[in-house]
Amino acid sequence: MLTNIRHRNIVKLYGFCLHNKCMFLVYEYMERGSLFYALRTDVEAVELGWTRRVTFIKAIAHALSYLHHDCTPPIVH
Repeated sequence: MLTNIRHRNIVKLYGFCLHNKCMFLVYEYMERGSLFYALRTDVEAVELGWTRRVTFIKAIAHALSYLHHDCTPPIVH
């Protein structure tokens, strides 16, 4: 189901692999990394100004709205 999600603010999930002691998720490559990566170090976080942070927050809100209201069936987490 998650591999069928299509939204510009949601990274594409290609698949997964479950094994006895580990699990792998295969996502679309993100050239500049994730938001977590951008915020985990002080240098990277300072470069990410408040205007860009607000833009990211709006994009995340749109993606969550898509998951809750526009997917069939809705994905509630």
